Amino acid sequence: MSPDAASLVSAIVDPLSSYLSPRSLARLAGSCTAVHAALRHADACWVAAASHAGLPARSYADLVSYYRSHCLFCCDVSFGATVERGGKRLILDLGSAEPSTRRVAAAHSIVSLSRFGSVDFHIRELSHEPNHHVILWLGVLFDKRDGCILDGGTQDAALSAYDVSRATMGERFSRGQWSMNAIGSSGAVWSDTSVVRMLGERFGCGDTVRIILDGDKGELRVRLTSGDGQRSTEHVAVRRLVSRAISSAGQSRRMHAIAHLTDVAIPAIGRSARAIIDVGE
Repeated sequence: MSPDAASLVSAIVDPLSSYLSPRSLARLAGSCTAVHAALRHADACWVAAASHAGLPARSYADLVSYYRSHCLFCCDVSFGATVERGGKRLILDLGSAEPSTRRVAAAHSIVSLSRFGSVDFHIRELSHEPNHHVILWLGVLFDKRDGCILDGGTQDAALSAYDVSRATMGERFSRGQWSMNAIGSSGAVWSDTSVVRMLGERFGCGDTVRIILDGDKGELRVRLTSGDGQRSTEHVAVRRLVSRAISSAGQSRRMHAIAHLTDVAIPAIGRSARAIIDVGE
């Protein structure tokens, strides 16, 4: 690439970097060789993108290290949700995004939970109007057919089952390519498109939910700790999850940690609900 071309690309990319997340900047870098070359040693652009996302990074190497060591959530893979504090605070606002018929506010991790083994969700707020049937689901989401990664190109398909303008709820979830396995604030466990059991333990504002992906036992477990620390229980939420979903022809599937706030079972278009969650490992 000529010096003039490099200068032109830099003149375009440099201002954009402070308005993009690091993930979006990485996709931009992969769009063509000229942009990739311009960003290869442009630490200032990566630092600007990190600052936009609230991430502590002084260089591209710092940024890579941070992503590798934290189970981060990202605004690029969210719907009706805001991600703050460097991917560590999730604000889910049900009913805030279009289309209004998609009855979910969703936030997803950008790396597989299998890299970390567990993630903690600290529920700071969980509020909705009276008689509004809202559930907060915490767990994992994965492509059950091809093992695709969740990103801007696949998120619509992953959340399509929440669109109440299509078919029946059972048909939407059973025919979808993406599978959710999670525990709900109602105490129910959702696994492979159906409610399979009630744990008898519910969670709400002030509580902590730890989602544990146990590759050795092939289980998805959940640990519930009350806000006052007086109660802590652990349950097996889903058995044989790994053998059925994660492992496929020796390949490790991408299991994205999720927080989904929804009223899809009894949709109330026009009504709102909110959850604020802090994420830790």
